[in-house]
Amino acid sequence: NFNVIFLGPIAVDEDTTLTYTQDDIRLCTMQRSTPDQLLGIYRNYHKHERFHFIRLSEDFQSTLAYRAGLKTYDRLIEFNGVNVENETKQQFDQRFTSQLHLPAKMLVCSPATYAHYKSNNQRIHENLPTVKRCKTIYGATRK
Repeated sequence: NFNVIFLGPIAVDEDTTLTYTQDDIRLCTMQRSTPDQLLGIYRNYHKHERFHFIRLSEDFQSTLAYRAGLKTYDRLIEFNGVNVENETKQQFDQRFTSQLHLPAKMLVCSPATYAHYKSNNQRIHENLPTVKRCKTIYGATRK
């Protein structure tokens, strides 16, 4: 699923703070059992502020995404090793759907971390020493 939603400039829920205390950058990898297996995310694009972000599906606790370490409102920085920050929603949708046969490796960060890095003109990338590399999650095979 890919939604374009029009929220305020921060696109966070009421339980999220934009107070930066430390980096929250995660490299999350999910391996589908079949290319059509859902990850359990909605891919969103904030049109005004021009960033991609994730929302977990309603039954999120059983999803590959949740088990891999993704959180609702995470900012999506890289997908399968490619920085997608400057891609339009259409470009990213094409990239995502063309790579369904591959593991989905997402570099994400919290809204507070994203705001901190952007306000300091710093680039987020997977080689930063503060990146948490989450365990790869494998989808169950269907019977």
